[in-house]
Amino acid sequence: MDPLLREDFESLLADHGGPCVSLFLPTYRAGAADAATRQGPIRLRNLLRAAQERLLGHGLLPAEVGALLAPAKDLVGDERFWQNNAGGVAIFCSADFFHAYHLPIRVKERVVVGRRFAIKPLLPLTSGGTTFYMLIPGPPPGALPAWSRAEE
Repeated sequence: MDPLLREDFESLLADHGGPCVSLFLPTYRAGAADAATRQGPIRLRNLLRAAQERLLGHGLLPAEVGALLAPAKDLVGDERFWQNNAGGVAIFCSADFFHAYHLPIRVKERVVVGRRFAIKPLLPLTSGGTTFYMLIPGPPPGALPAWSRAEE
């Protein structure tokens, strides 16, 4: 899988003319614990089931739902896809678009079905790994604690 580039964000923000499915799930490094690395396909299968229910609830026919989710379902049994994961996975499906990304950040398990892809969980990737400051009112006055993406 390729890293997310600016062009990828532009593609994700484009109008894909129909239901868009965004799947996010945390992953674990291969060898970290065999049980943990086997969780990825199981979690994806569960997320796909939830997406299927939501798409059917939006009035899509079962055949349409199957076609829309088929590329993501293929990833469940793809052993190479699940190797060398360290943060998370984001998968985007629509009638005219499919892409899966390995992410260098942890994401919460989530299914979003909507008119556009959900990219909010990807926003930490746009900071470029720089440290940022947040002004927090309260003692001590004017304190500026520093954070970075690695500390999230």
